[in-house]
Amino acid sequence: MNAKQFVEMVARLQTDDEKEGGWDNDDAWATVHTLIDAARQINEESEYKEAILPEQTAKLIRQQARYNYGDSDDIAIDEDAVVNESGSGAWWVQAWVFVYRRDVVGGIYRSISDDDLCASCKHCFYLPGEESGCMKEWPGKFNEDGYCIECRMRE
Repeated sequence: MNAKQFVEMVARLQTDDEKEGGWDNDDAWATVHTLIDAARQINEESEYKEAILPEQTAKLIRQQARYNYGDSDDIAIDEDAVVNESGSGAWWVQAWVFVYRRDVVGGIYRSISDDDLCASCKHCFYLPGEESGCMKEWPGKFNEDGYCIECRMRE
């Protein structure tokens, strides 16, 4: 397969994908592996070294990642997400993963001000104007006004 045949194959696959409404899991992986193998062969034989991991191949990998992990409320994969080969016959696909504040700080929140000891502590998830959290569950001593006046865990 030469570079021209490869580009034609990618264009045909893209057109087929758009006509048929997507790939099933087996077709997608077989196609991705075929494209990657062809790209490697062309890359070794061609002066067009910079043009190979084609965007169409990256698109198929992103599509497969969405199929495997889904675009849901907790994970999203952008159309232009970075795709990197792992070196073990697989790829890393950049994704947005939703993390709840309660999972980070244990679900215990306080209103703290910017001059509070906690605001500058690395354990504090400080959000000015909102409820803030502490990954150590607020171990400090607080005065009657709610300010932290001492904390053994402060860093």
